[in-house]
Amino acid sequence: MFRKLRLILMLLYSLAQAQLTYAHPVTFEGGWVISTINRPNMTLWHSNYSLNSRFSIGADYLRWHQDKTTEVALIRGNVLLKRWVGKGWQGNVYLLGGIGAGQWDKDIGDHQESTHLKLSWLGGLQMDYETQVFYTALMGRVLGNQQLDYVTMPYHLIYRIGFAPYKGKYDQLQTWMVAQVSDTSLMNNQPSITMLLRFFYRTALWEIGADTLGRPWLHLMVHF
Repeated sequence: MFRKLRLILMLLYSLAQAQLTYAHPVTFEGGWVISTINRPNMTLWHSNYSLNSRFSIGADYLRWHQDKTTEVALIRGNVLLKRWVGKGWQGNVYLLGGIGAGQWDKDIGDHQESTHLKLSWLGGLQMDYETQVFYTALMGRVLGNQQLDYVTMPYHLIYRIGFAPYKGKYDQLQTWMVAQVSDTSLMNNQPSITMLLRFFYRTALWEIGADTLGRPWLHLMVHF
């Protein structure tokens, strides 16, 4: 009996570690997440609060410059659609959706004309699989407003695969090596590969790296 209890506790511990190690849209009940991603010409701030283990609400602020500057603020909801759990591993599928307002600029001849605030929305899907030493994920997001058709909507598509050279405990620094393939209209429609070092200590996570085009990547995230 004690042996079975120990195995259950070890499994719960490993799954809790996995939940904290990666940027899940939904974490544990009552959990807060604040994160920021900074790249050349693009900044994203995000926070969310998990109402339970399947649903979270939050807010996004996204700013990018690509011949014009656009700023969008959104209220977002995240839903865990499906979770598979095994001994030391789990897989997840999440649905993301948000609505808010944005300042979308447009080019008029040789100058820019700033438009008024537009009703804006966000839609996305995330799938991932992870153990204590392996991680892979596919994430897709699209951003739009009432004047954009589906061809001109900004999009962001990312595939990730990562490995940990050792199994770290909760009170130890954990290190991951991550390769990221991305295609996004927010960065001049140039698909790229980004090599990252990911560090995690207790409830703080940070990533540093650069892509094949020389553009740096900085990601900071804290759980409460």
